Amino acid sequence: MKKILYIIAAIAVLASCEGTIDYTPSDSSTKIILNGLIHTGESRHTISMCLSDLQKVRPINEGEIYCTVNGGKRIAGVRTPYSGRDQLDFVFDMDLKPGDHVLVEAYCKGMSCRAEVDMPETASVKSAEVKDLKDKEGEYDLDMTLSDRVGGNDYFLLYLMEKNEFTFRYDEGLNLPDTTVVIGSSIGYDIGNDPVLNDGYQTESSATDDLFADMMPYNVTKVFSDRFFTDSECNVSVRFFSSYKYVLLDRRSGYWEYPAESVSKKSTILVRLVSIGKEYYDYLRAFNSFYPSEFEYNPLIEPVEIPSNVEGGLGFIGAGSAYDYPVVVYEGVVDRDPIYY
Repeated sequence: MKKILYIIAAIAVLASCEGTIDYTPSDSSTKIILNGLIHTGESRHTISMCLSDLQKVRPINEGEIYCTVNGGKRIAGVRTPYSGRDQLDFVFDMDLKPGDHVLVEAYCKGMSCRAEVDMPETASVKSAEVKDLKDKEGEYDLDMTLSDRVGGNDYFLLYLMEKNEFTFRYDEGLNLPDTTVVIGSSIGYDIGNDPVLNDGYQTESSATDDLFADMMPYNVTKVFSDRFFTDSECNVSVRFFSSYKYVLLDRRSGYWEYPAESVSKKSTILVRLVSIGKEYYDYLRAFNSFYPSEFEYNPLIEPVEIPSNVEGGLGFIGAGSAYDYPVVVYEGVVDRDPIYY
């Protein structure tokens, strides 16, 4: 996120010539930059704030952010202890649903800005299957069927998460309830040559036959649209790495004090398809032209508009509606005294 914030400040001048951001070379005043993605499926959301003038991101040590859902009670963001010198992170506890209207307001050193977003309707994952690549330890293929929402154009982000649940069952004589411990993490993935997920950008295979491949962008932000499956379904595939087979616990972790009669484990790969708006889709696609950084000076790439929905500031507050599809990849009893890796 910090890298993106720096890029926003650096390319504000380029964007001004397109008229997307009210930020011109003659305007060197300090502005608030807001960034964040709020979406259904999560009750806790993070919005980041920093300051920028024409040349650089400035240090920040104070500020406030508020959210209002459907004109209701104003919710104050809680500043996290992980905020750094150049960025402040604020968390909000909000249960959102498609159709909700969210107003975000920020204040810092006498300045203010605001952004308004509407939570979009959701598409869905019709099916998903994980295939173990046995000749490649820890690598898996995930084949999915996505179902588009009927009517209009839709835009998406795809997330993968790994969840391992351990349930400890005790001897009846101890009269203790079962204890469940959950260990979760996000998973990176490779979109390979999938035409839908590459969304019109060059793929790994096409790049090998293109003389100018090294000068053209890839879909680094992994945002895509329904251009290839409007109002219908499509099959997509990604490859990911997971060590879920080796995620275990031991007594030293302090999760349980008494000998367990049995310890069971359930491992799940959660597929999360997040529907986003056209503006946030354009915002993320714009950044594909700045990875790696030399693309900024690439004569083969057209001038890039950097959209902003922050009134009185810079940056973008994205809104998404999530559809979750869990795929159970393991379920069974493990050793009573497992080792943690």
